[in-house]
Amino acid sequence: MPCLVELYNLFIINGVKVIPAEGIIIYDLLTPLALAHWIQGDGFLRDKGVGLATDSYSIVDVVRLINVLQQLDMN
Repeated sequence: MPCLVELYNLFIINGVKVIPAEGIIIYDLLTPLALAHWIQGDGFLRDKGVGLATDSYSIVDVVRLINVLQQLDMN
């Protein structure tokens, strides 16, 4: 499916999972529904909240994700 190839090309560079450097792209793609899918697929309960598996991402990518998640308004 062409739409999946487009997403694949955004998040896989030279066979390595990355978070696109253009923050606006990930901010626009990480909708409440997308976050729900991410939690269902790679999430886990942690203390009194939810954790997201990010083991395959670099520290820079994880910080980029944290910044985007802090900006999201899920109301």
